[in-house]
Amino acid sequence: MSDVSQSESSLAEAQAKLIQAENELLTSKLNYENIIGNLNNPKSLDKKSINKYPLPESLNSAIELSKKNNPDLIIAQLEYEQAQKDKTIAKSDLAPSANLSLERSYTDDLSATYDEKEKDTLKATITWPFYSGGKNLASLNKSSSLETRSRLILDSVTKQNQANVAGSWSSYQSNKSLLNSVQAQVRAAEIANEGISAEYNSGAGRTTLEVIQSNSLLLNAQISLADSERNFILSQFHLLKSIGLLHSEYLKIK
Repeated sequence: MSDVSQSESSLAEAQAKLIQAENELLTSKLNYENIIGNLNNPKSLDKKSINKYPLPESLNSAIELSKKNNPDLIIAQLEYEQAQKDKTIAKSDLAPSANLSLERSYTDDLSATYDEKEKDTLKATITWPFYSGGKNLASLNKSSSLETRSRLILDSVTKQNQANVAGSWSSYQSNKSLLNSVQAQVRAAEIANEGISAEYNSGAGRTTLEVIQSNSLLLNAQISLADSERNFILSQFHLLKSIGLLHSEYLKIK
C-alpha cells in the first residue's frame, strides 16, 4: 500500500512539473519571438550552435582587457581628457602672450651701388588680457569644476568597472565548477540507474518503484545539467560584456 501511495505521489509531482515546464516553454517562445521578431524555428537552437570564444585566463587579465575595451570606461576617460584640455585653454585666456615676427623688405636705392636696399624688421608683441567683469576667471573656475567632475566620474566608472569584472569573473568560475560537479552527478546517476535496472531485470530483488525512483533521479540530474550548461554559457557572455568584448566583431557575427 505504501508503495502505491509513493507512486501516486511521484505521479502527481511529475504532472505538476510537466505543467510548469509547458508554461515555461510557452513563455520562452514568446520572449524569443519578442526579441527576434518571429519564431524562426527556435527548435534549431542548442548548445552546439554556441561558439567557444577566447576568455581571459585570470581576473587581472580580465581587468586589463576591460580598461582597453569597456565603452563606458573609454568614454569617461575621453571626457576627462577633454575637460583637462578645456581647463588649459581657459588658463591661457588669463595668461599674457608674446609674439615675435621678422619682416624683410626691399626698397630702391639709386644712390647705392646696388639698385635695391634690403631691410629686416624684428617685431616683438606682448599681449595681456583685460578682465571683463571677471568673465575670464569665471570661465576658468567653470572649467576647473568640470575637470573635477569628470575626474570623479572617471574614478567612479573605473571602480564600478572593476567590481563588474570581478563579479562576472566570480560568476564564471562558480558556474564552471558547478557544471563539473553536476556532470559528475549525472555520470553517477547513470551508473546507478544502469545497475538498478540490471538487477531488476535479473530478478535480484529490485522493485518497480526503485527503478522508477532511479529513473527520476537520473532525469533530475540531467535537468540540473541542462540548467548548469545554460548558466555557464550565460556567465561567459556576461564576462565578455564586462570586459567590452561582447560585440559582433569579436563574436564574428555577420
